[in-house]
Amino acid sequence: AGSPIGALTVSASGTGTISYQWYSNTSASTTGGTLINGATSSSYTPTDTTAGTYYYYVVASSDCSTASSSVATVVVNALPMVYAGPNKTITCKNETVILNGSVTPNENQINYSYLWTTQNGVIDSGATTLTPTVSESGLYTLKVTNSLTGCSSSSTVSVRKNITQPTAVIIASDTELTCDLTTITLNAITSVVQGEASYLWSKDNQWMSGITTPSIEVTEPGEYLVVVTDSDNGCYDAEKITITQSINNPIISITGNETLTCTITSVVLDASGSTVQGDASYLWSTGATTSSIEVTAAGEYTVTVTDSINGCSSTETVMVSEDTTAVVASITGNETLTCTTTSVVLDASGSTVQGDASYLWSTGATTSSIEVTAAGEYTVTVTDSINGCSSTETVMVSEDTTAVVASITGNETLTCTTTSV
Repeated sequence: AGSPIGALTVSASGTGTISYQWYSNTSASTTGGTLINGATSSSYTPTDTTAGTYYYYVVASSDCSTASSSVATVVVNALPMVYAGPNKTITCKNETVILNGSVTPNENQINYSYLWTTQNGVIDSGATTLTPTVSESGLYTLKVTNSLTGCSSSSTVSVRKNITQPTAVIIASDTELTCDLTTITLNAITSVVQGEASYLWSKDNQWMSGITTPSIEVTEPGEYLVVVTDSDNGCYDAEKITITQSINNPIISITGNETLTCTITSVVLDASGSTVQGDASYLWSTGATTSSIEVTAAGEYTVTVTDSINGCSSTETVMVSEDTTAVVASITGNETLTCTTTSVVLDASGSTVQGDASYLWSTGATTSSIEVTAAGEYTVTVTDSINGCSSTETVMVSEDTTAVVASITGNETLTCTTTSV
């Protein structure tokens, strides 16, 4: 019953002292009952708790007579059987839960009233229904009262909260893309979750469509973020990493690119002044791997410079030219010395050169022309100031001073008859 059964009281009168004895029976009869030990006062409170109908009567005795009371019928109504429902868990995915209370017998639920209470939880709504909504962990008690009988019963359910966030972790094979390293693996498999992990990736605040794997391979710089969600409670955590890129090519500088000439027979091509971030390595078209090479032939020369920091390379080509245009030395004024021509001027200024000509005669003279008074072989070397090339020319100065033999005929004596000869 919802409240204790009230006391049964009998009033009797007679001569002398009146004694009482209470009996219970299975029917509404004052005979055949069962004596209730200790129930010997004028009132008795039944102790029955099981639902059913119970019958009680009392026999009062005095010195002169005995009398039985009428039968008192006591009906014990059934308590409602209340179940507060299964325990529930509040998670990040389900921030509120609905409790599922029930009561039996339920054929006349219209007569039940419901009241949920809690000491440390929060009931958001439905506190007077079987299915309230709650939002905090705690113990929740459902009390069901039968409005017809006043009987009530309670049941308690536990609500716990599981909002433990996972720990998202990104392990990167590297953090900088280079000319050598064109792909980086980002792996979130070591993220800590209670259940199963699910993954979503984004790049520069844009979701990467269809990418739900624990690891991804990236080929572009940017800010990458992974959201790891725990299947047990729907809670999530995010982690991000920035991938940079270094693909600056070396800037090649080659010095020493001079023209090969008759005097410059080799040049040194030097690429050591090239601009790199780390250390430079070199590969020339000749197969050399030094920063500079010495070349003796005209032609096209190529060097590839590679940066040790990012593996990026650049190639530069230079053309080594050659100027060995020959000088054409020529001497004019080569006349024969005679008795009347006692000197001649040998002139090499008409020699063909690209730049300015310098001269060196076999006489030691360095002028473009010399005056000679003796027969003989004379040589001039003409050098071109542009390419240092030289040419030598020789002339022979001859002499003709053959003596004249004078002969006179008709040398006769003038006479009186030979008056002329």
